[in-house]
Amino acid sequence: MSLYGAKDFDDSHTRKAIACYFVTASKSKSSEAKLQARKNLDKLRERDPNVVKAAERMLQSE
Repeated sequence: MSLYGAKDFDDSHTRKAIACYFVTASKSKSSEAKLQARKNLDKLRERDPNVVKAAERMLQSE
């Protein structure tokens, strides 16, 4: 989460990749990983909802 929006990582492709990671991790079998991913995903939804929606759409189409 700390890379999201960081100077060297602040482009649309990187933001979408980070969002995709959290969407995927939120479906993890590990309850601890799932909980942390969901918390981060909630933060991203507040901060950049369009990127999260795009990531979810992209992953649904695969």
